[in-house]
Amino acid sequence: MSALTSRDDPQRCHLTSVLMQLHSARLLIRSLKSSSPSSSSSSSSSHQHQEVLSQLADAQKSRADALETLQKCKEQLSFLEAELHASKQTTQQLDDERKALQQIVDEERQKSANLSAELDARLTERDDAVGKLSDLQRENDELVARFLELKAQQAAAMNEAVSAHDEALVAMRRAQNDKAAAAHALANPAAAALYARGRESPNADAVGGGIPTGRLVWKKKGHSAACMSLDFWARRGEKTTSSSSSSSTGRTKEGLAAMAQWPLLTCGEDGACAVWDVTASSSAAASPTSNATPVAMLRSASTSSGRTTSSVLDVSVSPSGMYALISLADGSCRVVDLGRGGVERHALTGHTGKVLAASFLGTSDTNPLAVSCGADRALKLWSLDRGHCVRSWLCASRAGCLAVADSLVATGHFDGCVRLWDSRSDACVGTIEGVSQDGPIVAADAVPLSSGDAAAAFLGKMGAVSLVDLRAMAIRREVGRVKPAPLCGPRAISINAVAVAVGGVDGTVSIFDLSTTSTKPIAFGKDAHGDSGILSVGFDGTSGALATADKSGVVAVWR
Repeated sequence: MSALTSRDDPQRCHLTSVLMQLHSARLLIRSLKSSSPSSSSSSSSSHQHQEVLSQLADAQKSRADALETLQKCKEQLSFLEAELHASKQTTQQLDDERKALQQIVDEERQKSANLSAELDARLTERDDAVGKLSDLQRENDELVARFLELKAQQAAAMNEAVSAHDEALVAMRRAQNDKAAAAHALANPAAAALYARGRESPNADAVGGGIPTGRLVWKKKGHSAACMSLDFWARRGEKTTSSSSSSSTGRTKEGLAAMAQWPLLTCGEDGACAVWDVTASSSAAASPTSNATPVAMLRSASTSSGRTTSSVLDVSVSPSGMYALISLADGSCRVVDLGRGGVERHALTGHTGKVLAASFLGTSDTNPLAVSCGADRALKLWSLDRGHCVRSWLCASRAGCLAVADSLVATGHFDGCVRLWDSRSDACVGTIEGVSQDGPIVAADAVPLSSGDAAAAFLGKMGAVSLVDLRAMAIRREVGRVKPAPLCGPRAISINAVAVAVGGVDGTVSIFDLSTTSTKPIAFGKDAHGDSGILSVGFDGTSGALATADKSGVVAVWR
């Protein structure tokens, strides 16, 4: 309104001025009418009359302009009043909206206050629950501690009972063996002497089943490079005598029996595979460092042209002693007929990588079978009569070693698992997980037990020695731990009925007594190997002797 008043002030002043002029003109006309005109002043009055009329006309015109201006002002005033009315309505609407928003804000504030109160209540409940949980956790810890203490007491009592049982069992075996020794002594003095040598270990339970104590009886630099594998004939006590006649087979003598009285096969990275007779140096009077020569070379270290042959990674002799199976780094296996002086019978080809381990299946030379595992993750079953592969399995993880028990094959893999295969099945028949918890399985061996079961020992890369029941497909226990040599052979571990032998990186072999629960081994070997890592070991199944071979090519036999 103040802006409107200030804008209309000039127009009002002009209108007031026009009205005053008009009023003056009217007064002048009245004065002229009331005065009587004289002759002397007629001319002047006429002139004044004209001026008055002129002023009156101007006043009329000004009045008309003022009225027009007044009309415009009224119109503007009406327009401004309409705008003012609309503004008042808008102001009223905005005020109503403000009140509604204020009500919403008040409601939200009330809700926020309610939520805060509810949150405080929930936090209080949470604190109470945390307190109760702490009390329950403390109570649970106490119960667990009591339970573990009770279990520890039960385990201690069980260990005492097992120790007492083991001691009683050892005493019973010793008494039985002493009776058997007395009977042998009465019947055959030579057999009594052999038994006495095998009984040097107090834990031996049969002739040939004793535990070597570390007496070196034979030593030889057998190879110019690392000796990767070795095998005693009948290392599991399964030596048999063939019934074939010499006339029908063309053999002059029976396999290894014709080559050596106590045969030992070795192979190495130099490409050689040899048969040794350790009998001459195995007596106490003979020098253990005898310069013996191999009785047969199944494979030479170099060819006639002077080229070095492929490295031999494993060697195995058949239970009858009639055949030897040689595994090569060129991806093939060679079957050698020992009954014909070491003539190669078959070249088994099919692996696309190194053949890491191989062994015979069964105990008969009728339809003989062999199994091999390679770096190509393949496990192959071979017919030695026909000389070709009859079954092949692809493993989920590479197998670096294997052990056999009758028709059952156990393979140790890089994923730490043991997988079981049956020569009569087309698929894996079982998997034992967690045999090696800290890396690949690098070596394996198995032995049949008198109960009809089969026990196997596996060596992990980090040194865990595990005993596995193959029939039950279960881990019995961890026998102990060693530090194996890097890149050891597939026979770096050997098992018989009473002990497990494992080669070490420091030149010692560790012997674990299976008749006790102790994980502390008997260790020896430096007399022959020094600090050279032992890559392969093997028990003899008939005498209880142990053969060892190291990365420098030295081979030794211990009693």
